[in-house]
Formats: sequence, C-alpha cells, structure tokens
Amino acid sequence: MNLEIQEDSDSLVEREKKNVVFIVNSVPDKNGQVRYQRILGLTSKFKVYVVTRTPLPAELSALVEEVCVTSSPGQMLRGAISLSKRLKAQNAEFYVHTQYLPFTGTIGFICKKITGCKWVYDLWDHPSLKWSHISGPMRLWRKAIWVFFRRLMLPASDAWIIAMHPGILDHLPAVPVSCKLIFSKPGYIPEKSNEIVVPTTGETGEINIVYAGLVKSTRGLNLMFDWADSYTGSQKIKLHLIGRCSRGTKPLLDKLVENSKDRANISFQIYGEIPHSEVLNILSTANIGLCPINPEVLNYQYAYPVKVIEYLSSNMFAVATRTHGIGAMVSENETGYTFDYNLESFSAAMENAIAACLDEKKRDRMLLSSNQLVEGYKWQSINQQLTSDILQEL
Repeated sequence: MNLEIQEDSDSLVEREKKNVVFIVNSVPDKNGQVRYQRILGLTSKFKVYVVTRTPLPAELSALVEEVCVTSSPGQMLRGAISLSKRLKAQNAEFYVHTQYLPFTGTIGFICKKITGCKWVYDLWDHPSLKWSHISGPMRLWRKAIWVFFRRLMLPASDAWIIAMHPGILDHLPAVPVSCKLIFSKPGYIPEKSNEIVVPTTGETGEINIVYAGLVKSTRGLNLMFDWADSYTGSQKIKLHLIGRCSRGTKPLLDKLVENSKDRANISFQIYGEIPHSEVLNILSTANIGLCPINPEVLNYQYAYPVKVIEYLSSNMFAVATRTHGIGAMVSENETGYTFDYNLESFSAAMENAIAACLDEKKRDRMLLSSNQLVEGYKWQSINQQLTSDILQEL
C-alpha cells in the first residue's frame, strides 16, 4: 500500500512540474561545467526541452523530455519556436532559458514575442569571450551584434541569472524594473576520497603543479613559459599542462619541453584534452593549481572559474590572477595566492605557494580554510538554490 501511495505522489509531482525550453549551442560531456549542471539542475524541478547544435551527453538525454538537435542557426530558431508553440497549444506553463550568447538570446526574445512566454537570460560568461581572441572585421561584427542585442532585445527578458561577479552589471544595460536578478556561482562535485598529497623535498622529491584548461596565450601560457624558463629554485617541481591547445601554441610547448631537458629542478608533462574523470585524478595527486588568466579580457575580470573551485576541493593551493571573480574565491595566504598579470608578481605568488607546500603547519591551516570554503560550492546545493530562485521569481 505504501509503495502505491509513493508512486502516486511521485506521479503528481511530475505532472505539476513546469516546463522549460533550454536553448544552448552545445553541452560537452563534462559534468563539472556550468552548461551541463544547468540542465541537470533544472530537471529536478522542471520538465526540460533542449534545443542545441550537438547531441546531449547520455546522462542528460535520459533526464530531459526532448532534445531537438539542429544543424544550422535557422533550424535552431525554428526548433525553439516549434517547441514553444506546442507547449502553448497544450496550455502548459513554460519559460525559455537561454545561454549568454546574443544568438541564443535572440531566439529567446523571438519565442517570447510569438508565444508570450517568459524568458530567462543566463550570464555565466560574458559575450566578449567570443571576440576577445580575434581581430579585424569579424571582431567588429561580433561586437556590433552584441551591442544591437543588449540594446533592443535584452531589456525584454524577465530575469537575468548573474553567474559571474556582480560587478559585471556595470557592463550591461540598466536592469529594467520588470526584470528580476538571480545570483548564482560555480560549483564542484565532491570526490569520494580526497587525500592530502604531501610534497617531499630532496633530490627525489618534487612538487606537482597543474594547469587545466585551454592552453593559449590569454589563459597565461606565455606567463607560465616565462616563469618556468626563469625558475631557479632548489625545490624540484613538475608542471602538468592539461587541455586543448589553441592554434600556434605547439611550437611554444615544444620549446618549453626542450628547454627543460637539461634542468634538474623542473620537468613537464603535456596531456592535451583528456576525459574530465582523468583530469580529476591528476588534480588529486597535485599540490598547486594555476589559473593565470589575462585580466584584459572582460570576461576573465568577472568570471568565476570553475577550475579554481576544483583546485581547492582537490586539496590544492590555487595561484590565480587577481581579478574580481577570483578575488571572491581565493583569499591571500588562506586558500591560495593571487597575482597581478606580470612575471614578477606571478613569480612571487609561486614562490609563496611552493614555500607553503613545504611548511606543514601553514599547509594544514590553508587546506582547512579551503575545505571550509568549498562547502558552499557544491553543485547539488547550488542547483537546488538556483531552481528554487527561478520558480520564486517567475
């Protein structure tokens, strides 16, 4: 009897779920990323319909109601409109949820105009990320599209999810009185076992330092190269570079490895792009995590890099550029070290981090601070709070 009551109750909850049409370019099979977690979190309280350019990861596909995979921008627009019209014809309560890009946002705007649904704009990155690395006419074109979108379309949205440092609001149009602001942050997935890796000294000991992310100049590759080239410390270190290389970086990586062959105090291991589970395994054996992002890129000034939280949750010190977003996560001499984006400042931060690794009392105190900090950054609790906020505001 109790089982039947539970099944009826679960069915009732399922029927009462509201609907959301989630519009996103792509969702990589990396469960630590924001896009992945957005869909995963929404499925707990909404019936989710996804319009995207690539197939969803298997776990997400099994949780959502429907996936519309399109091959062109035009098909993406038509697919979103078709889903929205169908839900309206069924008298279903729904809203459209779009990622930060102007094109996906434009689709949300059009769906709202056609069906009268509500539209949520999700800013976990700033659109400038898409033109910061290019120059010439294409850069001007992408900037022009953003200006057009933010002036004529963005003010029509019903809610903004600000998943960046609140300072990013200075770079957005004034928030309309009718628009709700929902603040969120990055998260991580706790590992079952996460032992502290104690570095050793002497001829056979070494400190493991990890960089995980896109390997390119705006993510600090040149800065890491210059530091490694100038490192004269007696402590042996090994630098692990994990991530997809951008065009033109291979010669620099080859030079990095070549220059280290005859050096006893530094070595390198370059992995390329590997599964996220393997990345976490490497993080679990490291001591210092690097996030040397160029603050001249607007997005990097205010972003909350998920990687920093993963570093801290893996019992590592974070060494990261001093920006608004990172400053909210990394406290000097408490959870890591920050630096101005230049070789002198970076070298000083690295010297402090290496020294802290070798100081048992300081290391234990800082790792305790990191563990306390990351308690508030678990994806499960962040998703629960965000979905509750969306339901409340809409």
